Amino acid sequence: TDGSFKFLGAQSYGANFALDGQRSNGGIFGEPTQSQPSLEAVGDINVLSNDFSAEYAGIANIRVTTKRGGAGYHGSIFYNNKNSALAAWTVQDLIGKADFTPSPIQNKYPNPYFNITDVGASIGGPIPKLNKTWFFAAYERDWTVAPVPVRSNTLPHPSMWTGDFSLVDDSIKPTVPSDVILTPQEIAADTVGGLGQQFITIPSRLLNPDVQQLIGTYFPKIGLGAPIDPFSGRIPEFQTIVPGRSVQDLGTLRLDHDFSDKDHVYLVYNGAGQTTANRLVQSPYSGLGLTQSNRQNNTVSLSYTRMFSSSVVNEARGGFNFQKLFQHSNTTLRSFLASIGFDQSDIDAYGAVVGPNQLNTFGHSAISFSNTFATFQNGGRNTDRPLDQNLVTFGDTLSWAVSKHNLKVGADF
Repeated sequence: TDGSFKFLGAQSYGANFALDGQRSNGGIFGEPTQSQPSLEAVGDINVLSNDFSAEYAGIANIRVTTKRGGAGYHGSIFYNNKNSALAAWTVQDLIGKADFTPSPIQNKYPNPYFNITDVGASIGGPIPKLNKTWFFAAYERDWTVAPVPVRSNTLPHPSMWTGDFSLVDDSIKPTVPSDVILTPQEIAADTVGGLGQQFITIPSRLLNPDVQQLIGTYFPKIGLGAPIDPFSGRIPEFQTIVPGRSVQDLGTLRLDHDFSDKDHVYLVYNGAGQTTANRLVQSPYSGLGLTQSNRQNNTVSLSYTRMFSSSVVNEARGGFNFQKLFQHSNTTLRSFLASIGFDQSDIDAYGAVVGPNQLNTFGHSAISFSNTFATFQNGGRNTDRPLDQNLVTFGDTLSWAVSKHNLKVGADF
């Protein structure tokens, strides 16, 4: 998938990723951190997949080097757009379209609208009044609107959300609990055959207001005209699209300076920030919204190369790569409980069981109401999940040409 790699039949674990000599290996899953430079700042990409020297650790290497400023001033600007008006349908949407059955709530397959825009610019050259110093700077912004498809064949029909079971077969109509006492009028009008044993309609006085508020707030908006399977109570095929979004900013600044013909230093900063929402917190309950992902990257690479003689060259390098990433849902436990009707005393009692500190974390309660229909899970770990990664590295490489032999020694930490 996008952003992942396989080497020699293995996943990216054990591979080495570097940006201007600064490690960018992820400490959590082994893939690279998202510390890529702006597109216009990429000078070289080297992929070493086998038979490379000990200088490059790991089972494989991907090494990115940024551009440096030259003797003259040069710049670039670009604009790129990809959108659904000019694009072919994806295989996923073609399958969805083929499987789609028109209904009163949706007479055609939802249009998979998307729009991806990428703009950027760069400039580089010598720095005035600073002899033998060059700069290169680049900036890029990418913003995307893309569809998040929602599909389910296990949603209960909306008529049943308010206790109306008139559209389903008698074999699956709910029984009247033994501790519920119905009035004669309710037995006659609301139970099968007027026998008081199975509900046709549950009287509104028996409906829990918190449950009704939960349904109204977090269940997808579906009209009563939706088709229904009378033997399961489900909507046979519910499909909709929720608009997803992503905005990313990338910036690169590189400085090169020659102290002398034998001493060269470069310093590179890469910064990135991205906000993304492209998957439901809990499918198909679209009222919970999309999982939010907030990321910031800061990468600094510093290198000093010293030529001691025509046969001895040393490079010392170091830097850091900090990635702050937080994935979370749109509601805290406290606000979720309040949204379905819990008052402060209810919330405090809930907190006394799960721990008061949990009330202010992102996420919501899992609610188990049936194995027949789509379950209302708690959204999993991504409802409140920090994924920060901090890498600091230092290395040194000494190259020495001795007669007909080339020696290279060094270390990375």
